Amino acid sequence: MAKTDTRTVSEKFEAAVETLGGAAIARPQVNAFLKELGAHIGVADLALDDGNTAWLTVDGDVELALLHLPHLPGLIVATPVPNVPTNHPVYLKTLLQAHMSWSLTRGGVFAKLPNVEPIMFCWLLLIADGDLERVDRELAEMVDFAKFWIGEIDTALEAERTGTAAVDTAPKGSIRV
Repeated sequence: MAKTDTRTVSEKFEAAVETLGGAAIARPQVNAFLKELGAHIGVADLALDDGNTAWLTVDGDVELALLHLPHLPGLIVATPVPNVPTNHPVYLKTLLQAHMSWSLTRGGVFAKLPNVEPIMFCWLLLIADGDLERVDRELAEMVDFAKFWIGEIDTALEAERTGTAAVDTAPKGSIRV
């Protein structure tokens, strides 16, 4: 008789993520990696705070939260996008368009995190392999993607405010909403 899988969808998802990305990483290992990363990028004392988050400011204007969730094989990197009401139609349309442009977000997603007011651009950053060069490169890419989408949202909101048409910058083949 076949054994029935009684795990919840969430438990199955977490198990799949762990299988795909490697073993979950404990807080001491994350802090050791962050210390090495901090030395690599010139940020002293990069470490998790009491809320399991490390903070970086890049280029003086992009704030990154590196969130450690013990069941993941890496860190969730999150940066806030413009603080516009989440029921704003232009804002929501732009976010939905972004979700259909994986080539421009490299798998990053916009999310509403618990107890955080702005919508966040989030990305799973795998760190289990300890590859500082790759992590540095991926963080730089995320900053570029975040700046791009923040600009897209600002442009769309400004076009709505002024009554002008926004320039369509989405890649060919993207689904329009």
